[in-house]
Amino acid sequence: MDNTATFSNALELADHLPIEDQEMLIDVLKHRLAERRRKMLVSDVENSRRDFENDVCLPASVDDLMKEVLS
Repeated sequence: MDNTATFSNALELADHLPIEDQEMLIDVLKHRLAERRRKMLVSDVENSRRDFENDVCLPASVDDLMKEVLS
């Protein structure tokens, strides 16, 4: 038996929940997603700070960045 949940399986299961439980499920998922995004952002900031401290990236003005992007 495959225990891997698919999106359609999750929707099917959610459809069988009472409306109040569906609303709670939505709230729980929103909070979990927000927390996951926060963790990803913290990780990105830590990596960027580490890169900056190790001179992997250097400070630049907006004009310098735009020149690089447009070249």
